[in-house]
Amino acid sequence: MLVSEILRIKGNALFTAPPNGSVLEAVKVMAQHDIGSLVVMDHGRMVGMLTFAEVLEALAKRNGALGDLKVGDILVNDPLTATTGLDVMASRTIVTFIRECRDRGKTVIFSTHVMSEVEKLCDMVGIIQDGKLLDEGTLPHLREKYGDADLEEIFVKIVGPYHKAEA
Repeated sequence: MLVSEILRIKGNALFTAPPNGSVLEAVKVMAQHDIGSLVVMDHGRMVGMLTFAEVLEALAKRNGALGDLKVGDILVNDPLTATTGLDVMASRTIVTFIRECRDRGKTVIFSTHVMSEVEKLCDMVGIIQDGKLLDEGTLPHLREKYGDADLEEIFVKIVGPYHKAEA
């Protein structure tokens, strides 16, 4: 995936790390910008993602120390990506493929504005506005927390106070 495609999906801010960069420095960037993941870039192309899940797993395996661990040692390699604007049949094929990957235990990072896709595919949901993670959790958790079963309504409740009105 090219940088321009990633920016189209993620918005105007893209936080990255090189595969040979230190995990500790990556964690500092994630903490500084209050984000849960970094796109791992090598020569202008996305080669993976680094999320707090991989960092926490590495910390657990290494008794709480990151030491000289490199991003490339723990990143999610070649995360599944798809473009928006697919026709119904192509979209259904992609959804089926994503489900199969998820069911085989592969980490799938799914970015969309289509809440019905989120409900079909996602175990964990993160609500992001202007590059900031506003809330996250399982669908049942978010439904209980916001008192609504409709994910689109939950999204509006979360993002509404932060939404910048069009001029």
